[in-house]
Amino acid sequence: MIPRLENSKKWSSLPDELLVQIKDIFTENFKKQLGPSTIITEGRIYSEEVVLRVGVNTPDRIRQDNFEASMAYNKSKDNVMALVHIAIDCVGSMLAEFLSDQTTEFPQEWHKYDVENKEVYLKHSTDNSKLESEADKLLGTTEDGLVQGEDSKSDVETMKKLMGIDDK
Repeated sequence: MIPRLENSKKWSSLPDELLVQIKDIFTENFKKQLGPSTIITEGRIYSEEVVLRVGVNTPDRIRQDNFEASMAYNKSKDNVMALVHIAIDCVGSMLAEFLSDQTTEFPQEWHKYDVENKEVYLKHSTDNSKLESEADKLLGTTEDGLVQGEDSKSDVETMKKLMGIDDK
């Protein structure tokens, strides 16, 4: 999953229990239209954004249709759950449209919409979550832990200066 903001490097996953609840909501609400397809849910909290992805995985197909939402996040003033609920509504609308007419074209890059006095960025992608995960395992790029990703080099240099650590 690729975040919208360039400086989004370190992240924490949305809790597994929440992702299961979101999956259950989508599976129940779209049961008839989904048929044998399954819902895949992923979400990340970065320092300045929250990203939610809901994918539809159809048996015997490599392509996975993903509906993604990104919203600005400020930990001192925003409630993550409120942002996630808005993202769920937006992604749900995209999925409903997709399931009723699969020829509908969605933005392939982040596109801004105003929803409930918030800026929500939405896009459609076709990355297969399972294949990406397996490739990461094979390449040894899978990380364990609560916080994932890396600080940018400038972030590391700034932290070193603030701490009085110099490489010279």
